[in-house]
Amino acid sequence: SNDKSEEAIKILRTCVSKAPENPMFLYYIGKIYLLGDKKKLSDKYFKKALKVDPLYYQAAIGRGLLREEKEDYVGAAKIYKDYLSKDNENITILNRLVQAYFISEEFVKIVPYLEELIRQDMDNINLKVKLGIIYTENKSYIKAIKVFKEILSVAPESDKILYYLGALYQQLEEYESAISYYSKIE
Repeated sequence: SNDKSEEAIKILRTCVSKAPENPMFLYYIGKIYLLGDKKKLSDKYFKKALKVDPLYYQAAIGRGLLREEKEDYVGAAKIYKDYLSKDNENITILNRLVQAYFISEEFVKIVPYLEELIRQDMDNINLKVKLGIIYTENKSYIKAIKVFKEILSVAPESDKILYYLGALYQQLEEYESAISYYSKIE
């Protein structure tokens, strides 16, 4: 299979020389190196693909995932943020960045990206729960309450959401409201 990889790379290099403006060929050379566990070479070609077309998001994902694999979430986040500076609405990159920030517990940095994801996907309850939790972590209790009330209107039976609301009102020392939400939990 190594011979086939080398043959494929040779063909792709010919494609690169004939169409240097197309990042896809560089990206696929990177993918082949990745399959052969040559991660440094793989990253080099993903980087080259991004030089040819800074909006070729597959290459940014490839570079970011290589960092994530090494548990370098800060490095991955930097790659994703760099990409988003050119295209701030790419949902795939936004998801990866939010995930990297979530794992590295960068709860302040995550907020604008999570809000953008929710703006693009208003029905995604999981994203809204994450946002509510992050607002809570950041002590933005009023914003958290607003988010959890929104979720509750869609999922009125959710014990988890009722509990979050009870706990938030308790934090604000609004005990009657806290008890009201806690008492709805089965």
